[in-house]
Amino acid sequence: MVLSSQITPAEGVPILFPTPSAAALSLSIAARAARSAVELRTFLQFSPAIGPGGTVQNLNSSLTSKLFDYFENCSVAVLFSIQALEAYCNYKIAYTLNGELAIERDGKQIMLSPLKVERGLSIDEKLGEVLPRLLSVPTPKGRAVW
Repeated sequence: MVLSSQITPAEGVPILFPTPSAAALSLSIAARAARSAVELRTFLQFSPAIGPGGTVQNLNSSLTSKLFDYFENCSVAVLFSIQALEAYCNYKIAYTLNGELAIERDGKQIMLSPLKVERGLSIDEKLGEVLPRLLSVPTPKGRAVW
């Protein structure tokens, strides 16, 4: 059995396909963008120039578009890496959290449904507090990986 999704494009004929993992899809996009950024960076050429604080490396002006493409790919890599983490957290919450979760807010304990945990908590809270509790692992907060 495979989880499937169905869409109906403008042509009207429904299309059925295996539902992709949001986390895996986001991570794949991030990795592809990171590889493209690394490749683009090899094209950038600089030469010494005088700047306000002394000597600087000045970009060859004919390569400005490559530099901006590099910036775009770096942005895509970062944003989709964060999206992959968020999607993974939400997946684990949806399939692991049975019932409500107690969270402390302004010195008070409140109860949140799994859906409210997914939609209402920050990625820091999910990674640092919720997932460690659900998966019975130590929090990564305060460690080098954090």
